[in-house]
Amino acid sequence: MRSSENDTCVVRTDLEKGQLATDEPPVKTAAVRPGAAALGASDVDMACGGGGGLRRVKEHGNALRTGAG
Repeated sequence: MRSSENDTCVVRTDLEKGQLATDEPPVKTAAVRPGAAALGASDVDMACGGGGGLRRVKEHGNALRTGAG
């Protein structure tokens, strides 16, 4: 993922101070719509998006990484 894309992924607020633990397989991806509803309901730990969808997802968490610094 390029650094310019990193700020389009949002982690649930309750996971921000910890770290995302993964087991085997390390990551499962799923196409879930709408991502904001899934993130808000804790159905997923992280959601990515753009435009209006990204604004709604950010109501339930903060950007995983901004690419700054």
